[in-house]
Amino acid sequence: MPIDDYLESHSHRQHLGWLAWLRKEWNEPDRHDYYIMRLTLEVLNLLRERKDKIQDLDKLKLPFKTKKEMEEEKKPTVVSAADDKERRKRATAMAMAKWLAPFKGKVIFQKQ
Repeated sequence: MPIDDYLESHSHRQHLGWLAWLRKEWNEPDRHDYYIMRLTLEVLNLLRERKDKIQDLDKLKLPFKTKKEMEEEKKPTVVSAADDKERRKRATAMAMAKWLAPFKGKVIFQKQ
């Protein structure tokens, strides 16, 4: 349908309603979407030679998002200095526990 015909036959309110319905429907897979996702899953598993099979179809679901929504997801979160300091302390403690685990309590260095 040419855009001129569409604009003549639909009001602005009808157009907005249609866009809202499309946004809702495009994020809800129907039967043929599941068939395509299942087929994609089988092809991926065949190409991977079934080493580590993908089981979850939701990983193959492609969400419909506007450019604005995608940009909002990419925005970095603001972290305060105190939170960052605590996160670094936890990460350091976890790394030391991981790397020092083979020594099982043996003293490998002493504070001077």
